[in-house]
Amino acid sequence: MKKIKLFTLSLLVILISVTACKDEFLDVSPQGSLGTTELSTLAGLEGSLISAYSILLGRAGVANIPNSFYADASNWFWGSVLGGDANKGTNAGDQSQVNEIQAYSAQTNNSSILQKYAICYEGVARCNATLRLIQTADLVSDEDKTRIAAEARFLRAHYYFDLKRNFNNTPYVDENWDEVTEVGNRDDLYAFIEADLMFAKDNLPATQSDAGRANSWAAAAYLGKVYLFQGKYGDAQTILTDVIENGVTTNGQPYDLVPNYANVFRSTNDNNEESVFAAQAAAGTGDINNANPSMVLNFPHGTSGPERPGGCCGFFQPSFDLANSFRTDGNGLPLLDGSYNDTSNKLTDDLGVESGTEWAVDQEYGMNTFVFTFDPAEPNKELVYKSLSDGNMGNDPLSSPAAWEFVWEEGNESVDPRLDHSIGRRGIPYLDWGRHPGKDWIRDQPYGGVYSPKKFIYYAGGIGTENDGSSWTPGYTALNYNIIRFADVLLMAAEAEVEVGTLDQAAEYVDRVRARAAASPVLDSNGDPAGNYVINSYGTFASQDQARQAVRFERKLELSGEGHRKYDLVRWGVAADVLNDYLAHENAILVSPFQGASFSANQDEFLPIPQDEIDLLGADVLIQNPGY
Repeated sequence: MKKIKLFTLSLLVILISVTACKDEFLDVSPQGSLGTTELSTLAGLEGSLISAYSILLGRAGVANIPNSFYADASNWFWGSVLGGDANKGTNAGDQSQVNEIQAYSAQTNNSSILQKYAICYEGVARCNATLRLIQTADLVSDEDKTRIAAEARFLRAHYYFDLKRNFNNTPYVDENWDEVTEVGNRDDLYAFIEADLMFAKDNLPATQSDAGRANSWAAAAYLGKVYLFQGKYGDAQTILTDVIENGVTTNGQPYDLVPNYANVFRSTNDNNEESVFAAQAAAGTGDINNANPSMVLNFPHGTSGPERPGGCCGFFQPSFDLANSFRTDGNGLPLLDGSYNDTSNKLTDDLGVESGTEWAVDQEYGMNTFVFTFDPAEPNKELVYKSLSDGNMGNDPLSSPAAWEFVWEEGNESVDPRLDHSIGRRGIPYLDWGRHPGKDWIRDQPYGGVYSPKKFIYYAGGIGTENDGSSWTPGYTALNYNIIRFADVLLMAAEAEVEVGTLDQAAEYVDRVRARAAASPVLDSNGDPAGNYVINSYGTFASQDQARQAVRFERKLELSGEGHRKYDLVRWGVAADVLNDYLAHENAILVSPFQGASFSANQDEFLPIPQDEIDLLGADVLIQNPGY
């Protein structure tokens, strides 16, 4: 099968404790429920395991965990919005409960924070339930039990890693939990995460029957990532090198970069050679929660149809800082000194300019004022002018074109082509939907900016197959989210190589990623590059400091909008400096969601533990994070 089957089993009655009563005839299973006898079969174990996989999409399907747009494995809000890749977008009133979070003023009773916390622990609980069932599965082969246990422990490691990155040290519970045992904050979750991933690496097969399942190489790559987050660079270098040289996908393809960057983000190319481990999405299953349910807000604003995707809602707008980061110098390299935001370097944008006019020309001519317009949808149409005083139209050119005053014209700054794969900007083809028209696709420019998200959008040519149109919005897509992809592995390995001092190997990995970007220009309708794409390789690094800057910046470019940025900044120890500069930059441009915002070191690296959870366990057991 192309993907693992996606459905959510209700596991409300999985584990039935043995009581002291010996009168077995009094033990009657509730009607319509599943007990350990039914679930301890191979089919029962697989069903329980699939329910643990399903939590990657962020929807639990149980009454005590309401559906959320912020709980899935992509961490588009927690990693990318809070990391400066994008702002919430839309307007101030929509989903206003997250306004305080993106301003780094999160309250301990915020409902979206509670939902993220709860969904991670729901994932842990389902993994533990599967592992508990294995203990009574006497009729299942040892081979199947070992494989299922390894998959469950891989997933448990993922959910705890998500908790670690977002909340730091939270309670650890395994399959042998005892409800009377006090479980408080662990000093360090990493030891438990490492143990689960090591077990998974050693016991999972290299290939599996379903492409969506974890394999041994995914576990190895994930373990390398966990090493990197702890600064264990030698361990990370060793294991990531093995993954790069020998790793294969679950469906048996040697790991490699997809030749064209755009095809990393198309559902028709899911589970490709670059996909190390992905949250699986599928459209047309009869349940929209199988179809990437947390991304439905993140489309250009406006009514869906043949002219634009989504039908909602204008969230997840890429930041000016991110867009400017794709500027390149005369050598085709990034501006690592931070000057990409300078007035002389930043991208031309259309803030405040209406759609439908690529440029307008106002000129006084005798008694009349003329406005010339150019419609980007009809690039070959003759320029026309209109007399504003009497409404007469003409098509004769004015005698003094040097007097034309350009209001807005598409810029020609040199850029990395990944800009136009990652960010929707005016005048550039938006996948196969035509040119991005600018303001018409933006809900509130002064609040959210001028850019639209682009990586997780379905294609016009894929309507009905790449998306699920059975609900209130057609923005439920079949596009997987790659929790780890091979480009990420290469850049993690490059980082490890820098820190252990092998700079040439680091440059080789970075340049491999950049070479794929160079080979992936966005083309216009004539087959020509849609932007002024100038990108080249580093070749060598002059120093460890330059290499470190280059690798870190490459992660920003390559993985933008994929939920990584804030976590990287935190583990590098630079979050406060970088994000406060980001806030100042965006605040100077927008009627900003960031007014008065600041990132507080030693606090905002992590979210607050939800107060509801502290109230349940007690403040002496579940300890709040510093500063909240």
